[in-house]
Formats: sequence, structure tokens, C-alpha cells
Amino acid sequence: MIRKQFYEVIRRITAAVAVPTVVIGTAHAVPQTMSYLRFTPLGIRGTGNLMQISELLLYDASGNPIPTENSEVVSATGDSPAAEVPANAFDGVTTNKWLDPTFSDAELIIKFLDPEGTSGETREVTVGSYNYVTGNDATGRDPVSWTIEKSDDGFTWEPIDVVYGFVPDTGRNVEATATPREFPTAFPPVLDTLWFDNPDFISPLAVVPNGSVDFFVDAMFATDLSFMVEGGATVPAVDEDVTSVPFPDDSDSKVTLTLSRDGASIQAPPMTVRTVTPVTRTVNQVRFTPVKRRSSGDIQLSEFQFFDSYGDLANPVTPTDVLDDNGTNAPDAGEGALKLIDGDITTKWYSGNSAPITFVFPEGTTIGAYSFATANDFDGRDPIQWVLEGSSDGGLTWDYIDSMLGLSYPTPTARNTFTQEFPLPADGTMTPWITWFTIDFSSVATVTPGGVAELDWTVENADTVTILPEPGEVANHDDFAEVTVNEETTYTLTASAATGNRKATAAVKAFLPLPYDGTLDYPNFDNGGGIIVNGTAEILNAFGNFPNDPDAARLRITGLANGQNNSAFYYEPVDLSGGFSTSFTAEITASGLNGADDLVFLVQNTTQGEFYVPNGQTPDPTTSGPSMAVVIDTYKNDGDLGFSTVKVIVNGELIQQVDLSEFTDDINMYYYAGTPGEFYSDAYFLHDPVGGGTGYDLQIDYYPGALTVTMEGATILDRVPVDLGATGSAVLDSEGKAYVGFTGRTGGLSQNGDILNWYFTTEGIVPPANGLALTGYTFDMAATPATLTLTWDSTTGMFYDVTSSTTLGDWSPVMEDIEATGSSTSVTIDLPGGPAGFFRVEEVPAP
Repeated sequence: MIRKQFYEVIRRITAAVAVPTVVIGTAHAVPQTMSYLRFTPLGIRGTGNLMQISELLLYDASGNPIPTENSEVVSATGDSPAAEVPANAFDGVTTNKWLDPTFSDAELIIKFLDPEGTSGETREVTVGSYNYVTGNDATGRDPVSWTIEKSDDGFTWEPIDVVYGFVPDTGRNVEATATPREFPTAFPPVLDTLWFDNPDFISPLAVVPNGSVDFFVDAMFATDLSFMVEGGATVPAVDEDVTSVPFPDDSDSKVTLTLSRDGASIQAPPMTVRTVTPVTRTVNQVRFTPVKRRSSGDIQLSEFQFFDSYGDLANPVTPTDVLDDNGTNAPDAGEGALKLIDGDITTKWYSGNSAPITFVFPEGTTIGAYSFATANDFDGRDPIQWVLEGSSDGGLTWDYIDSMLGLSYPTPTARNTFTQEFPLPADGTMTPWITWFTIDFSSVATVTPGGVAELDWTVENADTVTILPEPGEVANHDDFAEVTVNEETTYTLTASAATGNRKATAAVKAFLPLPYDGTLDYPNFDNGGGIIVNGTAEILNAFGNFPNDPDAARLRITGLANGQNNSAFYYEPVDLSGGFSTSFTAEITASGLNGADDLVFLVQNTTQGEFYVPNGQTPDPTTSGPSMAVVIDTYKNDGDLGFSTVKVIVNGELIQQVDLSEFTDDINMYYYAGTPGEFYSDAYFLHDPVGGGTGYDLQIDYYPGALTVTMEGATILDRVPVDLGATGSAVLDSEGKAYVGFTGRTGGLSQNGDILNWYFTTEGIVPPANGLALTGYTFDMAATPATLTLTWDSTTGMFYDVTSSTTLGDWSPVMEDIEATGSSTSVTIDLPGGPAGFFRVEEVPAP
């Protein structure tokens, strides 16, 4: 097969963006007669390149095993270890294996020998079905996609089976499937390679001038190949050659390759083409604004290049300066913005926020294209959406000259690598930029039936702007309108370009309030009625425009951006005088080793009420008002016990905190060993640093005088002395009410602080059990000295003292700092002299 050194968007199946869609008609068992059999792995269960099987099992048409005698493995590519050679795959032994370090180049050929013929002569064997035995370890090496071919002479091959996405047994040294696989009458082709026939386009998305785009296809067993362009024509494709595919002008279009054979077909994952009318611009400044990063709140790049026209890489245009007034590094710092134009791809610009940077050019400079290069590490910081603006008057006014909006560009994950060259498009063809769309200055609003809400919007570079269901098409693209809300309503803004098919959408939602009847229940935030969100907090499933990953039904208090102060509260105060119980699932995700700073359940009576946003970890009681906070703290500052702590803070005073690393048997956290002396060494974090995220179930029970916090079923703070109605420091108002909800902050680091569900009730609240009760005692007066054994109900993680008194007045220590041995603890003490005595067990703070 033809091989090319350019970036392959799809390399067989395993390197594809996604598994192809496979369509197969009715298949029946067809025994196959052959003298040679070839097994070619196409994909494995896990990542990497290692593939292994212990044994390839062949059965005749009656289901009887075909012996391995009188056969041999005559050909196999790859470079297997000496003890794990291909011959092990067909030797009748299932305790050894064939291991290939590069499965995409591996194949196994079995020759069936004639035992009565001369040396090397073959015999015909009829194979009705087959299976394989998994290796002894590493389930990720199991084949899940492969081809089987037959031959009479070892030179001419005929495919007899193609398998995609098989799920083998996870057991080791076991048959991959309980029933051997029979050969079908029809099977799909194999897509080996699909790419843009241009080495500059190194991703499954290309931005090109209007016209046609060339694709290279390399397939196996396909009889029909065709490209289908979204909104365009179907174009026949040529195998092992270049096919030119036309695309609509000034549009974003998906193109799908379909391969067929005898009624079976596959569809390759779609690729995207953005066509533009290339133009040049005269500028003396260009402003680059990152809109979205791959998974982080910070950003970095190593180089940024400009060219005087598209396709003219020989004529770069170098800025004279780079301004980064609102970034986190000075332009001339070690990772400052000037590194973007130093011509050295090994240096980089880094900023902890998404503030724009401005490139300065000599007066009257012409530019027509640009590109940038990734930095040395952390691909989560790569921009995948951005806006480019130009100015010819020194930054007094700005024109929208390009964007990567409406699409997320697959910026190379390879480090220190340039993107393609992006041509500047003509006016009126670019994706509009919705910079602002809110309802009552948020993404969601709670509005009483018949009430009025305010929609505000700002849209750049749009020909038309429409908001449905009302007010409809609006003439002013920077304006507001009042709408009357009678039912739960989603308002969707659509901004369209003058030509082509590019448009942008955003949505906000109006909820009707859920009256408090003793319980709040938001099992998945499908209905956020009654919740007021502040700052950039949002209910992500309230509309279809999800700005960050991971995205699902959730109340997002903070996202992956630095310097946030956000909150969400039930819209009216709740009577808490008799206590409350609340439970919720908190999920914390971050792009680095740890996030910051906190996610807080807050009871408050601040002057801002339901619109309170934090200006610290908890409200300042002297300037904002009283509060009680249960803080999930994800960054270690001075005074914190660890990198993941839970604190109870009342009116700004720390009452109690716990280091969650003490509960690793119950709470699943990420552990980082580090090196001795390193800030993060030997640390536990409440999230998955690679972005998967972990949800933690918390419950907070409050009865006047005692607050208990449970996390993942473990009691982490037990009966903390808290009284929200205490005289002189009351958190509750004169009616016993306060606002309840959540706050969160980020600083120089960021995190997704998400609440996946929330239940809150003030019904059925009962005083907490004491948790300490003497359940037994025995004397041994025959011992010298006499002894007393005490047994009591205890709590894991708590400590106790045994004290004695002869008068029930003054108590003296007998045994101190006894750590609980579980739900019941016993100790034996020596009896002091004297005619009588009293003994007491006390729960005490940890030593």
C-alpha cells in the first residue's frame, strides 16, 4: 500500500478521530477453503502500539479444532521479542504469546503443509470459524479490529472477514469470545488512510480559499468510494489517489467519505472545510483574543507569524512590538508576549488569563494570513477558538478581520508545532461574534409569572440578528429589550453572516420560581427554577451553548478561567431556625495538578441577599453581613492542613477544618508523590488532573448547636458546635431565615466547580445522636491491682479520655487520647485506692 509521511487524519482505524460507522447486510456462515491464512490487526482495545494474542484458534466446518501440526507461520512483519515471536500464535500452546510492538505494521501468515507431499508443499484446509486466546496481561493490547484473508499460493489474497469494534473478554489467557466467529457473506471495506493532500493541513479541519480541496484515500477491499459534502454534491473518490472535492464558497462544510463493498459499507469520521475569500488588510495593530482553550483557563504559544498574503510564506511580516497590558506576565518577562516574535520556537508566551494581546506594526503594513505555534507543554492551554481584530489608527477603533468561532480548531497536540496558515476572509463572510447575551444580566433568570425580564445583547460582524420567540429580528446589534415571561422560556439569539452559511447562536433561559414548601430538589438541574446565578456562574443544561468541557447537566459555579467570584442562591430566604439537611454532588476538574480556590455551601444574610458574590472565602461580617460556610478548599494556603480540606467558618471565624487525606479509604482522591521539598509533594487532590473529573457526594446536617458533614459516606466533621441563631452572632434574621446556595472563587489557578445535583430540606430535622454511650463495664477484683474494663459506642477517627473523681466534682485524667477502634472501643484501667470512685469517658479533640 502507498504510504505518505504527511500527517494522516485517519491511519487504519485506530488513529481515526472516531470509529467509522459500519453498515452490513444479513451475514451467513460461509466455510472458506485455503492453503494460506493471513491475520492483520487493525486496532487494539487500549492506546499505544503493542498488540498481543496467545493463540489463534481455527475450527473446521463442523466446529472441530484444526490441529496446529503440519502448519507453520511462514511470514510475519514486526519486531517481536525473542520469546514472544509470531510462531507462538499457532503452536497449540496458550501459555505463551505473540507480542508485536507496532501492531499497525503487523501481520501473521499461516501455511498449511501437506504431510504426505514433498517439503514445502501445501494442502487445502477448510476453515469454518475462528477465535483467539487473549494474552497473559495488559487488556489494552487485545485486538478489537482486524482482517482475515485467504490464499492458494501465498501471493494472491482474497479477504474473507473484516471486523471493527469487537469487544473481547477481559480475562487473561481465555478465549476472546464464547462462540467462535464464522465467516460472513458480506463484510465492510477497510479505510487505511484519509488526509488532506496538503502537508500544511495537519488536522481534520482545514481553512482554505474558495474552490476545491484535494483528498488522498487509501483503502482495502472497497469497490465504491465517494465523498458527500454537506450542502453540496456527491463526488466519486479514487482509491490510492487524489480526489478533488468542490465546496460551497464562504461556508463551513462537513465532508464524509463512504466506502462500500457487496452491500456492506463504512463511513469515515467527518472532516470539516472552512472556505473563505482571501483578502489583505492594512493595519498598524492586530489584536488576538483567545475565546476558548482546549481545557484550561490559561494560555500559551511559542510563536505567532503574519504574512503579507495567503500562500506567500516567503514574505513574513514581523511585528515591532507586542502589548499584553492585562496579562499575567510583562511583555519582556521570561514568558512574556515578546517571545511570540523572537523567531525561537523553544521559547513561549504564557498568561494566566484570557486577556487579549496586541501586535504592533509599522504604519500601513499589509497582512493577508497568519499562523501560530504550540508551546512546549500542557496542550490544554492551546487556543481552539479565537478572534482577530485589526486597527489602522493605533487602537482607537477596531475591525473584525478573522475568527475561529462556530468551530473548535484542532490545534496540534504536538508540542512546538505550527498550525496551518490561516487566510484572512472578506467582510460579511465571517462567523458573527456574540460577545454578550444575557437575561437579567445572567445566563438564567427566575421570573414570576407575568413578570418582565431584560434581554441584553452585543453582536459583532453580523448581517442579521434574530431572537426567538421574541422580540424577533432586531435592527440594533448592541441593544436590550424587555420580555414578559408567562412560562418557562428559552430565548435563542441567532446571528448570521451576509454571505455563506456561517452563523452563531446563544441562548438564555427564564424559569418560573419553585415556591419553597420545605424542600428544594434539583436532581439534574433540568429545571433551575428559583436559582439566581451571579457573576459567570451558570446552569449549563439550561441552553444548548455549552462553553466548556466536560459539559452535562450541572450548576457550574466557576469555570476554567482565572480571577472569578461567582455564586448561586435560592431566590428567597428560608426558615432555618429548626435546622436543615442538604446533600449535593460536587465535581471539581482542572487542567493542571490542582485547581483553586474553593467551592462553598453558604448560609448568609448579607446586604446583597440572593445577589451576593464573594469577595473572599466567606463574607466579611462587618461589611457584608453574617454567614456560615462549609468550604471545600482545593489550594493549600498558610494555615490550611492540606491541599484538600473542608472547613466550617462562621462569621469569618474558622471553627473547624479537616484534611481530607485522612479519609483516603473512603474518598477517592488523586495522589501526587512529587519529590522531597517540592511544594506539591505527598499531596492529595480532589480532582482528576487529566480532566476526567470525580464527583463527591456530600451531606450537611444542621440542628441548632451542632453541624455534621459527611463526604462519600464518611463523617469528616462530627457535631461541630454551630448555632446559627446564637445571640450576638446570629446568621439568621429576626424571622429565623437566611439565603442558601453556593459560592466559588478562582485566582491564579482555575477549576470547574460544579454542583451536579442539590437537595435541601427543613422537614423532619431531629437532634443528632450523642454518639457516645457506655455499653458495658466489668471489674476484676482478683487482679493485682484490681482493674476496670470500660466499653463504649465510639466514632472512627475520634479520640477519648477516661477521667475519675471521688466526689463527681473534680475530675482527674486516668487515660488520655484513646483513638477509637471502630464503632465500639474498650480499655482496661487500674483501679485507684480508696473506698469509692467514679469514672467518665469523654470525647476530645484529636491530639
